[in-house]
Amino acid sequence: MASALHEAEQQENELKERLDELEAVRQALAELSEELQVELKEIVTALLGAQWEGLDHSGIADSSQPRAAYGGYGSREHLPKTVREMLQQKGIGFDKFRKAAMASMESSHRKQLASVEKVIRGQMELLASIVVRQKTASM
Repeated sequence: MASALHEAEQQENELKERLDELEAVRQALAELSEELQVELKEIVTALLGAQWEGLDHSGIADSSQPRAAYGGYGSREHLPKTVREMLQQKGIGFDKFRKAAMASMESSHRKQLASVEKVIRGQMELLASIVVRQKTASM
């Protein structure tokens, strides 16, 4: 009977030690998730700024800005012959072509940034739910 009582006390002590270890892990995870939330909020703020800043890569809107070469083509003469012929047949000037291409790239860039923002916000919600569950579990 005494050995069974001693064994029960040992199991109880082991369980207490494990619970203490789990509590330490839970607290570390809570701190880590809170730090991660702060970092993710900073990233989202930067993403929002990038989405709405002027993305005039073509330099057409502001002539004081250096013009970006579209695909490495600084002028019509640098375009492949087939592209030059197509533009000429359709009556499209190089600057109009360049502006349309840059607008397409800008639109794509904004969509990519919005997608990244959406993913990060989803991760923030998951982290928040983990922290909430951890806090309610410890009460």
